[in-house]
Amino acid sequence: MNSLGKRTLGGLLILGMLGTNVTAIAWSKSAKDSLAHSTVGPLKDIVPSKDNIYSLGSPSKRWKTVNIGTDSLSFIDSVKGTEVVLGVTDGALVVNNAAGIQVGPLQFTPTGIKALNPASDITIGNKGDSGFVSLSRGMKFPDGSVQLSAASLIAGPAGPAGDQGPKGLKGDKGDTGMSGGPQGFPGVAGPKGETGAQGPVGPSGTSGFTEQAVCFATSDKTLRFGTCAELGIAGANFTILIK
Repeated sequence: MNSLGKRTLGGLLILGMLGTNVTAIAWSKSAKDSLAHSTVGPLKDIVPSKDNIYSLGSPSKRWKTVNIGTDSLSFIDSVKGTEVVLGVTDGALVVNNAAGIQVGPLQFTPTGIKALNPASDITIGNKGDSGFVSLSRGMKFPDGSVQLSAASLIAGPAGPAGDQGPKGLKGDKGDTGMSGGPQGFPGVAGPKGETGAQGPVGPSGTSGFTEQAVCFATSDKTLRFGTCAELGIAGANFTILIK
């Protein structure tokens, strides 16, 4: 026959069933404020008497290991108030009802990876890695263009010419170009040419005449024998023949 033992130690209430059935253990701050309760009989769920008040363990008094079966851990979103469930399905860690998983400055969303700081780069791999980034299909850019392979980087054929647009504004005058290089060295004189053939004999000069230098004086318009320099006057020099 089963027997029931009951003992109160201050604010701690312990109920125990002896025999084949074991009851739940109920804690309380006082006899009127139970933290958990269970009906007498086989062990059932331990349910706190108030919602979101009590903790299991403390920062200095922690449970060593928490073993959980096939069910999940359930959380309440502190902002949205919705329930987020963490579990494992077919070897995969599953987070239901969460908009993303945040790891440091990165957040994994249902559609990709984003940085919490929009100006931060997202790096895949480490410097010195010898592996590759393998894409299942290709890359798509914000303008809608798609790159399926490196060959798609080659420019395609030019499209048909359209109407000519308006002439643009005249640009600013450019900087003056650099001056030319230094003057080159003079060339080497070529070899002396061969002596040409003798020219025809000129006409005979006037014989029996004597050349005389005269000066046409500017002051009095007279001819004076001698050069203007010899005479010390201003004028024009001429040569006359005297017989």
